[in-house]
Amino acid sequence: MDPRIIPAAKGLAAALILGAAISAMGCSVGALEETNHVSTTREKTYASLDELNADSTLVVVGTPTRQEVVQDIEPDMDFTLSTFEVQSTQKGEAPASITVRQTGSTAQGAPAGILTTGQQYLLYLVPSGLPGEQASQYYVTGLTAGIYTGAETREETTTGSTFTQAEPDPADNLPPTIEIP
Repeated sequence: MDPRIIPAAKGLAAALILGAAISAMGCSVGALEETNHVSTTREKTYASLDELNADSTLVVVGTPTRQEVVQDIEPDMDFTLSTFEVQSTQKGEAPASITVRQTGSTAQGAPAGILTTGQQYLLYLVPSGLPGEQASQYYVTGLTAGIYTGAETREETTTGSTFTQAEPDPADNLPPTIEIP
């Protein structure tokens, strides 16, 4: 076997995995810049909260309790993994703790939408679509469209909580606030 085939196959596999991950987030491979910075461009905008909800497999309220930055798909691309303590589930079924995967890190130019530990969120999520143990991780629907912030500490209750869209995009028609009864 030609020894040049193995590195080429590894590169193709990494590109396919990265493409699947980016597709799950609602942006295209072309949305990534060639540097270590991540673009916030999305392919899809949302005309309504119903549309965002329909594209989401899981909708949860909770708080990131821990974060780590990994380079597990591409050696020069950071992914921030947030351990997210689920306080309530609005759609789907979730265990007490899930992992939310976001492209980029604060070290790579403070990308939009990276979750903050200790901040309460209402998140609209999709499965990562990645293989192996990464398959249990989630991406935010629409890159940042599915991030709403709530109380500043996880001790706050979710009953009657108001959540504010973290990074409004004028191309979307999403409500600036959502009330969870």
